[in-house]
Amino acid sequence: MTNELQLHQISVSEMDNNCYLLQAGEEGLLVDAADDAPALLDMAQKAGVKITAVLTTHRHWDHVRALKEVLSETGAIHYASFLDSPAIPAEVDVELREGDSIKFAGLDLPIIILRGHTPGGAALVTNIDGVINIFVGDSLFPGGLGKTTSEGDFVRLYK
Repeated sequence: MTNELQLHQISVSEMDNNCYLLQAGEEGLLVDAADDAPALLDMAQKAGVKITAVLTTHRHWDHVRALKEVLSETGAIHYASFLDSPAIPAEVDVELREGDSIKFAGLDLPIIILRGHTPGGAALVTNIDGVINIFVGDSLFPGGLGKTTSEGDFVRLYK
């Protein structure tokens, strides 16, 4: 088995949500089961992997619509931030805190807890082909921070 990661991506739903599949050998870690479980499972099948882990970056409805079905079909371990997990509509197996990591295919993938878009989303940090990648959910949008349209939204970033 190789510890080199490969990245697969698909956009799903009317919200154009990006879902990512990190592949290490025959194992897959899915970042956000946003929608369209058949398409997500097909992406894994085409990559030749079994989804063994799912990270939900945050609790918003448009990032969890396929979560129950993907977890049921794969038996994957489900990871999410301890701050967002109570509002996620599927059981979270591992509640993540700042400084935690996800053990995946012999790698320790660091977690950063992000505040602002939700009370506490989870970002995953990894190196793919010598480039640092950070999967942040909706904490960053093109052109700025996600869902920070009021002073209250910005105040939550600093709590």
